[in-house]
Amino acid sequence: VVYVGGVAGWARFVNNSYKEGSVAGTGSYVGGVVGYLQHDVNFSHHVGDVSGEGFVGGLVGSAIIIRYSYAEGDVIGTANYVGGLAGEQRETAYRLIGSYAKGNVFAENSNYVGGVVGYANSKIDSMVYHIGGDVIGHDYVGGVVGYSYGLVDSAYHKGSSVSGNSYVGGVAGYVRGKLYNSYAVGNISSTAFRVGGVAGQALAVVDSCYHIGDVKAESQSTGATAYDVGGLVGRSETSVSNSYAEGNVVTSGPSGYSAVGGVVGYTYRGTISNCYHVKGSVTSSSFGVGGVVGITDGDGVNSSYHEGGEIR
Repeated sequence: VVYVGGVAGWARFVNNSYKEGSVAGTGSYVGGVVGYLQHDVNFSHHVGDVSGEGFVGGLVGSAIIIRYSYAEGDVIGTANYVGGLAGEQRETAYRLIGSYAKGNVFAENSNYVGGVVGYANSKIDSMVYHIGGDVIGHDYVGGVVGYSYGLVDSAYHKGSSVSGNSYVGGVAGYVRGKLYNSYAVGNISSTAFRVGGVAGQALAVVDSCYHIGDVKAESQSTGATAYDVGGLVGRSETSVSNSYAEGNVVTSGPSGYSAVGGVVGYTYRGTISNCYHVKGSVTSSSFGVGGVVGITDGDGVNSSYHEGGEIR
């Protein structure tokens, strides 16, 4: 059965509506309020657990616009696109604004998993956050968003942990747009590569962000190393500035290329400016380990430092 919702299975618009109690589907497009939304949901909420296969969200399975809404309860998915609030936010010209999710998100075999939204195709801004639970997925896993195509501004995750295989981050697993004014508090773990306290991989500027907690990557593949691991960003394609990380950054597994840093694991372009890592060690059995950055092919490091733990 597809299109299952606490208020509507399929709808064009939903406003000022709510559902209290569990919603369980046996297929895809399952939401606490609506399964599939053709356009937007505003000022609505769900309290209770939600379960389904793919495109599963505490509020909505898939929507274009989400404004000033929330979901509280655990969300369980067995296929791709799972989020504490929404499995998917579609369309690039719209946004997810002023909304939150509270509770666990369990989708350990799924890709595109987020504390708030699994996959977002546009802006996430104005205090979008996830609190009070773990986020568990496979690839593209984030405390707020698993994969974000647009800008992320003023978003945060405060929970127990975020864990997955690759592209795992405290705010975003993978972010294509700019990442501003955002933070994560809690431990982050990966069984493969590209993991960071705020973002697993960032393609655009990261500015004014922080992470408090440990970041750990432990390769589960025979002969493979965990790589691109950072206290803030695992792999950066451009500049990281005015940001910091607190806590241990640790990788384990076979020796080889790793790129492990207190702030950034690996930078491909751009600079690292006015950043620091404190209150933790940076350790790896492989090469390319640094208190601020493991390996940089970019334009250098400026006005940045590491303090308070060993580097080895």
